[in-house]
Amino acid sequence: MLVFVCQLPQKWQNEIVSKCRKVFETLGDAIDTEEEIENVLNSKVKDVSAIDASPYLKYYKP
Repeated sequence: MLVFVCQLPQKWQNEIVSKCRKVFETLGDAIDTEEEIENVLNSKVKDVSAIDASPYLKYYKP
């Protein structure tokens, strides 16, 4: 199943972005957090490696 983060309900997008933001911020100035968040929103859910995305796929029915 090919599901992009930006296709998920807004509530789930917000949860994913929040979790990823926490991970990215631990990396300090090594990365551009906002750019990485944009990349997350345009990624396939299964490719979001910063978090365990399986709960979102499990309940998502396009």
